[in-house]
Amino acid sequence: METERDYYSNGTVLCERHYKDGKPYGTWRSYYSTGALYYEHHYHHGQPYGVWRGYYPDGTLYYEHPYEHGKPHGTWRGWYPDGIPRYEQRYDHGKKVE
Repeated sequence: METERDYYSNGTVLCERHYKDGKPYGTWRSYYSTGALYYEHHYHHGQPYGVWRGYYPDGTLYYEHPYEHGKPHGTWRGWYPDGIPRYEQRYDHGKKVE
């Protein structure tokens, strides 16, 4: 597995990406310049996998987006910094459920 990292000018890690056979693989992470986690996304054989999460600088959850077989699947949710729901959308194997 190959790992790539980008850095802020202050030396803090900006993001960390992993590849296997040239395709996204494993957990990708991005960070704020303070070092706090910005997002955590998962890949399996180049496709989105599991629950992707994003965070505000204080660590409060910003979004949760589940994937299955590389497609949105389940309920995507997002929140404002104060925890109030921002959006909610259901997906069934990549198709929006109304």
